[in-house]
Amino acid sequence: MIQPHVVELSAAIETMASQARSANELADALRRRYPDEPISMLRRAIFFAVTDPNRKDGAVTSRLFDAAFAMLEGTGLHAA
Repeated sequence: MIQPHVVELSAAIETMASQARSANELADALRRRYPDEPISMLRRAIFFAVTDPNRKDGAVTSRLFDAAFAMLEGTGLHAA
């Protein structure tokens, strides 16, 4: 079962993703908006949003997915 907090974060993150110009911009915005939220929780919410079967915007889906990789702690790894 998905935690309610993850569902709430997912909805907010999806809205932010539709407004962001890039995955890195989205990742930075998430870190600013949720400074006390563990990165692992933010990434879980992003992946939950990515699996939404009702999403029709491929650009937003890609931005969400890439942002999750951009948020890997302590690495410079980014999705291609």
